[in-house]
Order: sequence, then C-alpha cells, then structure tokens
Amino acid sequence: MLKRSSIVTTFIIILIFTFTTSSYTDSYRRNITAWFNNIQVEIDGEKLEMADEPIVFEDKVYMPIEELADALYINFVYDEDEAMVRINTNRLFDVDTDTSSVPLTFQKHYELESLRKQVAEMEEEINRLQDGRLPYARIRTLEEMEEYIKEHFKVLKDINMSIQLLDLGRNEYSLNASFGNEISKWKELDRREVEGWIDDIYYAIRHFYDPEAKLEGIIRASSLKSGSQYTSYYTRGNMLYFDFMLSEHKKSPLIDGVKIENALNKKLKNYNNEVFTYEVFVNNNDVDLLVYYEKKKFDNWSPTSKMQYLKRIRTEVDRIYEDVNIDGKIIYSKNDEATLRFSISDDFISSYDLVVEMEEYINKTYDEFKYSGDTFKFNYKIYESYSNAFEVVLDGDFEIDDSDWEDVMDHGESSFRSHVQKVFRYLEGIYDVDIFGEVRDASLRSICDVEYYSTGSGSYRYVHPIIFP
Repeated sequence: MLKRSSIVTTFIIILIFTFTTSSYTDSYRRNITAWFNNIQVEIDGEKLEMADEPIVFEDKVYMPIEELADALYINFVYDEDEAMVRINTNRLFDVDTDTSSVPLTFQKHYELESLRKQVAEMEEEINRLQDGRLPYARIRTLEEMEEYIKEHFKVLKDINMSIQLLDLGRNEYSLNASFGNEISKWKELDRREVEGWIDDIYYAIRHFYDPEAKLEGIIRASSLKSGSQYTSYYTRGNMLYFDFMLSEHKKSPLIDGVKIENALNKKLKNYNNEVFTYEVFVNNNDVDLLVYYEKKKFDNWSPTSKMQYLKRIRTEVDRIYEDVNIDGKIIYSKNDEATLRFSISDDFISSYDLVVEMEEYINKTYDEFKYSGDTFKFNYKIYESYSNAFEVVLDGDFEIDDSDWEDVMDHGESSFRSHVQKVFRYLEGIYDVDIFGEVRDASLRSICDVEYYSTGSGSYRYVHPIIFP
C-alpha cells in the first residue's frame, strides 16, 4: 500500500501548492532551487507515462496536475483571471452512494465482475434446484446414487439397461452396464447416443454426489459380469474417453472407411521426418482411426507440432466427409504402445495425452514468477472442461498472507497478470480455447480467479484484471 499512499500524498501536496497563493492576488516572481531526480510514478502498480517529470523542492515532490488527471479520473481548469484551479472529481470521493456518480474505475470494474459471478452462481443454484439438466435429489450415500441412476437412466434409447455402481476409492468409481440380449437394438444405436448416456450419468454423479468423481466402466451384452464387451470408458481430467474397438464395427453406407484410409496413407504417410500408416474402422457416422509410426521421431515432437499434425488429419478427413467424429490412437509400431490418444468431435480436437505434455512443458518453462526481488514458484494443472475450454489451477509455494506475496497483491497485479498471460497464450497457441482458472497457495487456499477470453468478435483473448482479496 506504500505506493498508493505516496500517490495520494503527492496529490494532496499538489493541491496545497496550488492554493498557497490566495485568489485575486497579483502575479509575482520567485526564484527557487529544484531538483530533477528522474522520478517515476506508478498508480496501482502501473507506470505513469509523463510528458513533464516531477521535481523536488524543499524535500517535497511536485508534479503537474495534468499528469495525474486522467489516471485519477479528475477534470481541472486553471482560471488565469481569478488565479484559481477548479477541480471536478465527478464525485469520485463522495461517500454517499446515492449521489455518487463514480466513473468506471478498475475497482468498480472488479466489483461489477464480482457481482456478476455471484449472480451467475445464484442462477446456477436456482437452475439446479428447479429446472436443472436432471431431476434434483439430495444424495448422501453410494447406494442412493446407484438408485438414482437406476431410476433415471434405466433406458438407453429403447433398450432396458442393468446398472451397477462401485466405489474404487480416491474419488474413482466403476459404472458397469448391460443391455442383456438386445444386441440388434444395440447395433442400431449411434455411438454418440451411448456416449451421451454415459456422460449424463457422469454429470449426475459429479453434480449430486462427488464433484471430483472419476468414472470408468464397461458395457456388456448378456449380464453385468459376463458376456461380450461392447464399450469401455475412462476419465482423464474432466473428460470421458471411450473405446469402441471391442464393439462390432459395421460398415456404413454413409462413410467409406477404405476411402479415408487410402487418402491418409497417400497424403500423410511422410510427415515431419516420421513415417505413418493408417487403419480406419467405421461405426455408423463415426470413425476409429489407428495411426502407426515407425521411426520414433514422433516421440520428440513438441506439443505444438503434434497438434499441427492432428489438424492435418482433421483437414484430410474433412476433404472427404464433413462432420465426421474421430476417435484415434497413435501407436509405435514396434511394440504396439499407444503414445497419444485423441478425438475430433464438432471440429474440436481433444487429447488428454497432449494436455499432459503441455502441462509438463509449462511446469518447466513458466514455473517461476519474479517480482521486486522475490521468486514465487508455481505448479500448473490443466483440465479440459465440458465447453471446449480449459481450466488451469496454479498452485504456489507460498502462503497467501506471506509479506512478499502481499506486496504482489498490493502493487504487482499487472506484473503477475503479464506472467499468467504468457502461460495462457502458449496454451492458446495449441488449443484455440478460452481459459479459466484459480490461483492457490501452498495450503490450497484460494487466492484469486484468472480469466482468459476475448470480449467480442474479432478481438484477441487476454487475461482480464485480477481481483485479489
């Protein structure tokens, strides 16, 4: 708070100096000795660009009032005839909120943003209690959660489903399901219907029972514990990943898998010093893609290069069929190890393995934030959210009430925001997404939220002003 206090003090000095000579007096000349010390001025941590620098006279700092006017949201007029400086604060300092017409300062912006968040949270709670995505229920036990699922998800399309929910510990759950002997009806389903059904169950578990839940499981024919496996799924981050390779892939009159396979083997066999081969399996309007590489060069590619390659795959498939959903694995041919899994749905590329590599990179590259001679270390965790956005958690190695960090909160918001922006711009360079996150201290106490998004069509994304407590 020292810098803010000094600014206010300087402002008061300017006012006193301005009114030292009373109104209606004649001008007079006075010789003074003043010093120029290349004085810089900061307002709320931001450097003030000045045309005329301050001077030191009799151990006091003086500066032109016009240099501060815009930054402090004040207007002034010098009446030469009356030797009077008239200042209009727009009631900036009026304590009466009923008559105050405070301009849109950063603080007011922060307050408005905070209120918007509170309103959004209240609307979300109202929606949850009244008209939510699922019928509301107060659930306290695993047994109650299982009964809720059996009641509200007992039918997939027109197939009766048997369901079992098990607790595996550490927020991990196994959800197994069976469609009995209705195999012909199962084959008529689109895989997105299956994924949507599981995703809704996953949402219900997180919404009503365990917000940190991770889900895995198998859908079988015949019974829950025996019979052919048709689908498996698992959770990485906040995303569900599905494996239909165990299912019976039937040929579709809409998609020719051989045509896609030939195109990829022709256009992308050699890419960035690596040799690839492609196998395509079709399930209704969806494609399962196996990509094999030979030279192990792929392992050394950067996350950016891997995303560019996935975009090329998407482009080549789109040239043949638009709006095709792809689930893929990139496999080292010598040992059949899947080194990168990905999916392409609604033109969005998702890959938990790629997110892990990005996380490792930013933890090596942007782990330190330096301010005023102090170094703060951060560990980053990236999560893919449901709305094609990223959630990033920044865990610091300090406590929120450490004096060094309090100095950052008081004076270094701009510097810290610039540091976060570098991290988020790197992520955006790979994934074209908005990013939202949270900064926490060493005790996992929340410090502040961070938001990275554009404010309108055609504008760039940026980290919005950070509201510290």
